[in-house]
Formats: sequence, C-alpha cells, structure tokens
Amino acid sequence: MPKEIILGAHERIVAVTPERATGPGWINEIVWVHIVNYSTGKYRVESIQPDERTKEIDLLFDVAEAVSSKLVGSVPTKVETGTK
Repeated sequence: MPKEIILGAHERIVAVTPERATGPGWINEIVWVHIVNYSTGKYRVESIQPDERTKEIDLLFDVAEAVSSKLVGSVPTKVETGTK
C-alpha cells in the first residue's frame, strides 16, 4: 500500500531522492522525501520503503536512482580529518 506523506500547512516537498543500499546478503531501495517548512525554514525527511511505493515511483526508481547517484558523485567534496 502506498505511503502517504503528511504535509503541514506551510510545508512542501523540495526533493525526492531514490537510493539503493546494499551489504552482504541484503539490498534496500529506499526513497527519501525532503520536506521544508517555508514559514519556519525547518527541514525534515521521510522515507518510503519498497512495499510503500506508488506505481509511478516503481516505474521511475531505476532511472532516478542512476541520475541521483551520478549527481551526488559529481559534487566536489573534501572530507575534513579533524586534525590540523
């Protein structure tokens, strides 16, 4: 059954990002729903598990996950080590 995301009066969805996570003997295909309250500036995130997805999310998941992972990989980053 599709999960229904409840939005507050001043909230809106600003991004939906699919992510495929794997480990030894397991895989999870989660969809992250990023929500911002445009009145307060507060941010929250909800997750949608595979059995909670709509048909549209199922249809788009593989393509969207490929694009999302490429976008994440294309962001220049530097990890601080904590030592100087």
